[in-house]
Amino acid sequence: MQLNATPSVGQATNSMQYVFEINGDEIQWQVQYANAGATASAFVETGNAGPTNLVGLQSGNNLPQGYELAIDLLNDAGGNVNKVNFSVVDDSGQSTSAQVDLTANSFPLLPITSFQLNIVGLDNGAPVTFTQGAGNITYQASSRLCAGTETCPGSGGQTVENSNAAYSTIGPPCCFGVTDQFFTVP
Repeated sequence: MQLNATPSVGQATNSMQYVFEINGDEIQWQVQYANAGATASAFVETGNAGPTNLVGLQSGNNLPQGYELAIDLLNDAGGNVNKVNFSVVDDSGQSTSAQVDLTANSFPLLPITSFQLNIVGLDNGAPVTFTQGAGNITYQASSRLCAGTETCPGSGGQTVENSNAAYSTIGPPCCFGVTDQFFTVP
């Protein structure tokens, strides 16, 4: 699961990724910033932390029903993302979290102007085909969120990984929080 974001135009970093990975029997987090060019060879990393194990899974490479994954972006007084909280609540209500301080990890501090969440394969363009699954994606903010057709989840955007996950239409167009649904397509 990748929360992909873009900062304001003209930055040396044009791709910000906040990632949960299910890798073997572990849920891992990762933050990756880059200047993503038009081709894979033009990809220049401007910050990377992780992947780091957050919690183990008893079910191997499957996320059990009832799990909740949350990525919370925290901002400084200038509106720049300066910390990221990754948290997992398992099916019994047990919570595990990690906070990443972007300043301590030498990331550029940038504001977000658009974002999308994609449920996709691991790294480096890896595809994944889900056998089943459905759930909700909830976006919340202290300021208004406005959905645009070019930045809606699942519309393509800033990732080369892919999957057979599909997403519902987001609405209303501007609000402080919105829920989207995802499901697998055979």
